[in-house]
Amino acid sequence: MTAATAGLMKDWDELRADLTRKAREAGINPHDPEFLKRIAQQIAALDPEEEEDAMRWIEAVSIFNDEEWTGDV
Repeated sequence: MTAATAGLMKDWDELRADLTRKAREAGINPHDPEFLKRIAQQIAALDPEEEEDAMRWIEAVSIFNDEEWTGDV
């Protein structure tokens, strides 16, 4: 694992911990059936064409995270 990758993983872990703490403070329980129902409704409302377009864009710009491109080999 490169130093850059380790740094990103640390940042992700810190972000996840921060969001988890904020959810608890707001009284959100991610295992609550009503919460899960609302999430499922939001997912069902997504436009598949917009999601596909977003995935194509992500794949197109992913070259910038490529180790060969950035030199982090």
